[in-house]
Amino acid sequence: MKKIIIVLLAIISLMLWGCGWNKVCVKERKSNSYNLGEEKITVVGAEMIQKTFSTTQCISTRYEPTGLNLFLLKRKTEIVDTVPYDETVEKELLYAGRQGDTLHITYREYTGSGLARTPFFQQAYYDLKTSNEIVFQNWVIKIIDANNQQIKFKVVKE
Repeated sequence: MKKIIIVLLAIISLMLWGCGWNKVCVKERKSNSYNLGEEKITVVGAEMIQKTFSTTQCISTRYEPTGLNLFLLKRKTEIVDTVPYDETVEKELLYAGRQGDTLHITYREYTGSGLARTPFFQQAYYDLKTSNEIVFQNWVIKIIDANNQQIKFKVVKE
């Protein structure tokens, strides 16, 4: 009788253990549009820098059934949005051109749904006679060349 109970407990344990889900990240968030120290060229009106902030880098997760969920219960794979769009924020600097020695930069901040938040839209102006490095929030950007068509730069620090 003891052997039967042990075998039944072992079978039940295996069934419960085998009744699960594999969690697989199917869509990861691109967090930066740049690498520190790497030269980039962008044109007027285009993104210089873009950075995404969220609680996790995985936007969408796929749950694959295993064990009893797969074979006996015939459950299907489920895809779940891991991070609600409202919990993410995208920050970007756009190149807005140059007038004489003054560099024009536009800062925008978005929610994850892609909508610009009105109070988070700002114009910044930098005098290139003073320095070829500009600072905005935590970014330090070295300007290599800039004209009214494009800018060549590298992010030195974030």
